[in-house]
Amino acid sequence: MVRTGRLRFRPTLVPTVMVVAMLPVLIGLGVWQLQRLDWKADLIARIEARVAASPVAMPASIDDPAAWDYRRVRVHGRFLPRSALILLNRTHDGRPGGHLVAAFERTDTGTADGPAVGPPILIDRGWVPDTTAAPTAWPVPDGDVFVEGILRTPPPPGWFQPDNDPIAQHWYWLDLPAMADALGVAPAPPMILEAAGGDGPPPIGDQTRLTLPNDHLQYALTWFGLAAVLIAIYVVYHMRRDGAGG
Repeated sequence: MVRTGRLRFRPTLVPTVMVVAMLPVLIGLGVWQLQRLDWKADLIARIEARVAASPVAMPASIDDPAAWDYRRVRVHGRFLPRSALILLNRTHDGRPGGHLVAAFERTDTGTADGPAVGPPILIDRGWVPDTTAAPTAWPVPDGDVFVEGILRTPPPPGWFQPDNDPIAQHWYWLDLPAMADALGVAPAPPMILEAAGGDGPPPIGDQTRLTLPNDHLQYALTWFGLAAVLIAIYVVYHMRRDGAGG
């Protein structure tokens, strides 16, 4: 039987209440992602500018880590003998391994106002392929050296990263206070220096992650698209023909 009659929009109470409640949430999430898009673009531009700048001397103390994050710096001093550990589960060009983290005693030359030595700092010397060997098995530069690299504020541990075990020397994420304590240089600055130098034998430097994803536009379009789909389904559901039961 062919149904006749004019289609009319006849909303009902429960679906209308649900759509009215859900629609602002979906649109709000889309707007929030657009705000995050601007924030991430500004962050990427700031990081690129800092990384591209010439290295500067690292100050004796860092009171504002955010102001120094991704800054290219140089330090002068010596690596402390037998003061290193391995940060596990790190890859380089698809190869498994770890990062060699070492304690560095600073002997920076200060200004006329006094020395700018500062406390020892932890330096990520770079990737090593063998995490079963003792950290002290890797060669250590003799005497005073200059080290250039990028200062980083360690990210928080991921959801699936196991806890560090300082007693067993199993380190899965950067816990600088615990690492400095294990290496006998506590307290250390709240940042780690990721050393430059990606050529030559391990440890291979230049391991700073500089590619930050910016997918917030896609996320915003997804939320706005869901809002549009919700409206479309709501309208289609409530279209009724004259004379049809509702």
